[in-house]
Amino acid sequence: MAKRAWKIPPEENDELDAWLPEDERESYLERCVERPDGTVEFLSIPLTPEDFLNPKLGDKWAQGRPHGRAVLYFNDILERHLGRDEDVLVLNDVQLLTGPGRRGPAPDVMVVRGARNPDLELWRFDPVKQRAVPCLAIEVLSQIKALRRADQEDKVQLYQGLGIPDYLLVDPPLSRTGNRFRLQGYHLDPEGSYRPIEPDAQGRLLCASVGLRFGVSAQGDQVEVFDARTGERLLSSREQEEGRKAAKAELERLRAEVRQLKSSGR
Repeated sequence: MAKRAWKIPPEENDELDAWLPEDERESYLERCVERPDGTVEFLSIPLTPEDFLNPKLGDKWAQGRPHGRAVLYFNDILERHLGRDEDVLVLNDVQLLTGPGRRGPAPDVMVVRGARNPDLELWRFDPVKQRAVPCLAIEVLSQIKALRRADQEDKVQLYQGLGIPDYLLVDPPLSRTGNRFRLQGYHLDPEGSYRPIEPDAQGRLLCASVGLRFGVSAQGDQVEVFDARTGERLLSSREQEEGRKAAKAELERLRAEVRQLKSSGR
């Protein structure tokens, strides 16, 4: 049986969302409902763990800026590195069916190899029809205690049962985490049970199914992703653009220096 994803000290668990304002200790679900007369009504109702684990198409809820930034970062990194392969899907906010006619959660990010129809415009992923199971699921933990518990406990059991080889949980940098990212991972053993991924000497977690290692930067403000075979750190689109701008600026500086030397006759 899979163990709980996080060994939270009792005092931290009891006060997990106590630092939030009273009116922000629960999240609200926005759901579009069509009435019998054809009119549409938007409902705002408290988001329950049941809805979190089994959303309806079109459901929306607020997760906050740290959560959104982390999801976009992982989606960008994985799409750039893995999405070049034709049979690889990198999906975010796509519902994962857990059985015939059974909806499931929508992982923040998931990677699928060997999907039967990789080019479909998917809003639901059916492992039976696609003849493929996601090889990696990433969940960025919520600030709300009940939703965190769903990621740390319910989804551990669920993803283990589906046979997803690697499951990575990401705690974004917030005041209660010392403004540092925290990572925890699970890997499916030969018996089909999740075991915690032990960090390597650099504190990185190997997700063998995608050949990547995930670690936290020395400052704690960024998750760094490395190619497990070459050790190369993968750059996001933003980092690559910043690198190009820096290289261009340096080239212009050197050209200006050469022009100055020529004009001075040196």
